[in-house]
Amino acid sequence: MKKTLMAIFGVFILMAILFFGCDCGTETDNDDPIDNTAPIANIITPSNGSHFDIGDLINFSGSATDEEDGNLVGASLVWTSNIDGNIGTGTSFACTLSAGEHTISLVATDSDGETGLDSIHISIGSIELVEVGFYDTGDHTRGVFVSGSYAYVADGYDGLRIIDVSVPSSPTEVGFYDTGDFALDVYVSGSYAYVTDRSCGLRIIDVSTPSAPSEVGFLDPSGWARDVYVSGSYAYLVCEGRLYIIDVSAPSAPSEEGFCYMEDPYGVYVSGSYAYVADGSDGLRIIDVSTPSAPYEVGFYDTGDWAKGVYVSGSYAYVADYEAGLRIIDVLTQSAPSEVGFYDTGSYALGVYVSGSYAYVADRFDGLRIIDVSRPSAPSEVGFFDTRGTAINVYVSGSYAYVADYEAGLRIIDVSMFTE
Repeated sequence: MKKTLMAIFGVFILMAILFFGCDCGTETDNDDPIDNTAPIANIITPSNGSHFDIGDLINFSGSATDEEDGNLVGASLVWTSNIDGNIGTGTSFACTLSAGEHTISLVATDSDGETGLDSIHISIGSIELVEVGFYDTGDHTRGVFVSGSYAYVADGYDGLRIIDVSVPSSPTEVGFYDTGDFALDVYVSGSYAYVTDRSCGLRIIDVSTPSAPSEVGFLDPSGWARDVYVSGSYAYLVCEGRLYIIDVSAPSAPSEEGFCYMEDPYGVYVSGSYAYVADGSDGLRIIDVSTPSAPYEVGFYDTGDWAKGVYVSGSYAYVADYEAGLRIIDVLTQSAPSEVGFYDTGSYALGVYVSGSYAYVADRFDGLRIIDVSRPSAPSEVGFFDTRGTAINVYVSGSYAYVADYEAGLRIIDVSMFTE
C-alpha cells in the first residue's frame, strides 16, 4: 500500500513539472534588458587653446565611437559654440567664428539616444585683458624686473623701488633706494639689483633684505647708462655710444673688462657667447663676448626704424623697433641675421619680453600688446590691455605681466590664459 502511494505521488510530481516547467536553478538573460553604453566623442582639431584671427577659416575634425553602433558619423555628431550656437555636423567641416573666447563642444548621440561630449577652448581675434592691481611708484616708472615675490622698479628720480607683489591685487612698497640721478632700468641677479642710473652709471644694490636695500658698489663709465643685463660674473651695460662688459664677481668693486663702440644703444640681451644690442637707428647688433676683454661685432640687421629693446629666445631675436613695431630676426647664424616676420603693434614699440609662444610688447600709448609668435613668419595679436600711462617696459612672471607704465607707475595684468 505504501509503495502504491509513493508511486502515485511520484507520477503527480512528474506531471506538475511537465505542466508548469522547471527553473532547476538555471538563470537566463534572454528576457532581461541590455544596458546601453554612451558613445565616446573626441575633438581632433583644432587643439585646445588655439588662437585664430578674425575671418580665418577654421578646420574642425572629430570622431565618436559607440560600443553598440560602432563609429558614429553625419548628424550623430553635432558641433556647437557658446557664442555662435550650432556650427556644424559630422566628422569634419570648416567655418569662421565671431571674435571672442569660444567653448567648442562636440556631442555624439547613438541610436538609443545616449550622448557623449568633448569640448575645447579657442580664441578669435585679440582679447582685452584684465588689470588686477597697480602701484603708484611716485615718479616715472621706466624699468621692472620680477624676482620671487618682489618687483624691482627703476623709477626715474625716485631711484629703485621694491614692491611686494605676493598678492598681485594689492602690491605694497617694502623698500627703496635713491640711486642719485634718474633710474632707467634694473636687472636682479642673486642678492643684487643692478640699476642703470643715467649720468650716475651702474649702481649695485644689495637687496637681500628688501626692506633695507643698500648700495655696495658702482661704476660710472662714459655716457648715460641706459640698460643692463647680468650673466654669470659679468654685467653688460649699454651707455651712449658703447657696450661695456663689467666684471661684477666682486659686487663691491666692479671693474671694466672691455667695451665695444655702438651708435646709440638702448637695450641689451645676452645669450650664450653673444650680446644682442638694440642700437637705435643702427638696428640689431650682434657682439661676440666670448672674450670679455675683446668683444667684437659678428653681425647686424637694420630693423628699419629705431631699435629700443631686444629679447632673445631660441633662434630668434625679438626687437621692439619703435614705429616699426615688433621685428622677428632669425639669429641662428649670428653672422647673417635675417628678418622672418614682423607685426605692426600700432603705437611705438619700446620694450619686449618673450615667454613661451608669446611676445609681450610695451607699446607706449597703446599699452601692452601680446603677440603670438608660434609661427615667426606670421605673428598675430592675441591680447591687449590699454594701460593708463605710457607703457615703457614689461616683465612676465607666472600668470602676470608687470608693465612699467611711466607716469602711471607699475601695472599688473592677468595673462594666465597665455601662460598656463
